[in-house]
Amino acid sequence: MTLALPTNNITITSIKTANGSDTLKALSTVIVKGEVQDETDSRITSFDGTLETTLFDKEVESVTIGKNDPAFTFKEWINALYRGKSSIKEGAFEFEFIIPKNLAYTIGKGKLSLYASDKEKQRDASGASSEFAIGGSEINIPADQIPPAVELFMGDTTFINGGVTSPNTTLVVRLEDASGINISSYGIGNTLVAVLDSEDQTFELSDYFESNTDDFTSGWVHFPLSGLTPGNHTITVRAWDTHNNPAQATIDFIVTDGKVLIIESLGNTPNPFENETRIFFTHNRSGDDLQAMLSIYSITGQEMKTYDFNIPESSYQVDLMEINGLTDFGKKLPGGVYLARLAVRSLSNGSKSERVTKLIVVN
Repeated sequence: MTLALPTNNITITSIKTANGSDTLKALSTVIVKGEVQDETDSRITSFDGTLETTLFDKEVESVTIGKNDPAFTFKEWINALYRGKSSIKEGAFEFEFIIPKNLAYTIGKGKLSLYASDKEKQRDASGASSEFAIGGSEINIPADQIPPAVELFMGDTTFINGGVTSPNTTLVVRLEDASGINISSYGIGNTLVAVLDSEDQTFELSDYFESNTDDFTSGWVHFPLSGLTPGNHTITVRAWDTHNNPAQATIDFIVTDGKVLIIESLGNTPNPFENETRIFFTHNRSGDDLQAMLSIYSITGQEMKTYDFNIPESSYQVDLMEINGLTDFGKKLPGGVYLARLAVRSLSNGSKSERVTKLIVVN
C-alpha cells in the first residue's frame, strides 16, 4: 500500500537566530523562512493556509524492551522544543520563537517537522529539515523574571470554577508568556504537567501544547481526561516559560456519573431588567448535541411564550437568547416577577433535565 503522503513539499529557505547564527542555542530567538513547492520544486503562489511546525532537539538513543526479541538500540527524535502554527501566504511563510533553556547543550543536528494545509483548495504539503545545528547557550540575553499566565477550564472556555462535568471531559489550559512556553522534556522539574487531587495522578501536557497562529507567546493545551470518579476534584497545572520562570493555576470541579444530563444553573443577565435580558444555562454534558425548550410564564402560571432550540456541540455555558419585551411580547412587560422554565434533552443518550428561574421586570 502507498502511504497517503502529500505530493507537495515544504522547503526551509533560511533558519537562523536573531544574531545571525545557524546554530540554535538555548534562549536564542529563531527566525525561520520557507515556502510550499510542487513536484518541480517551484513555489505554489496560490497556496494560502496554515503551517504546523515542531522543532526537535537532537536524536537520543533508546532501547527496546527485549521481551520477545533481543533488545536493540535505536535513535529517535523525542524531545520537542517548540510546537506552533503560522500563516502561509502565496506559498511563503516566516515565523519566530525562542528556544527554551532545557535542551541538550552538546551541539548536533536538530529537526524541523512541517505540515501545511490549504483548506479552501483542499490540498496539503509536508516536509522536514535537519540542515541546522542545535546546542549551546546564547549569551547577553536580557533578564526575564516574569512567570507565564495560566488559565484553566474543563470542557471549554465557558466553564466556571466549581462547575460540573462528566467523567470523560477535556482539560483546557490557556498559557501566555512574552518569552514563550517551555515544552521541553529535557532535565528534571520543568515539565508542563497537570496534577489531579494533590499528587494522586500526574499528566504530562507538553505533547498537547500548541502555540497560537503567528504568536509563539501564547497557546493552548487540550488534554483528554477519562474515567474520572464522581465527586469533587481539583486539578493544578504547573508551567514554565523558556527562561524557566514557574507558574501554576488550580481549578475545582464536580464530576457527575455522566449518564444523566444535569442543568447546573439557569439564569439571566441583567436581572432585574427593564426591556432586554440574556437567558443562559450551564450543564454537565459539554460537547453534546442538545434540544431545548424555553417557556415564559406570568407569576399566575399563564404561559406567555415558548421558544425551541437546537444546540449542536454545546458548550458548558449556553447563551440561549436575548429576550426583548417589546419585540417578543408585542408590548412593554409590566413590572413584576415572571418565571422561565427550561427543558433540555441530550441527543447523545436521551437524558433530560428541567430547571426554573425568576425574571424580574422593573419599569
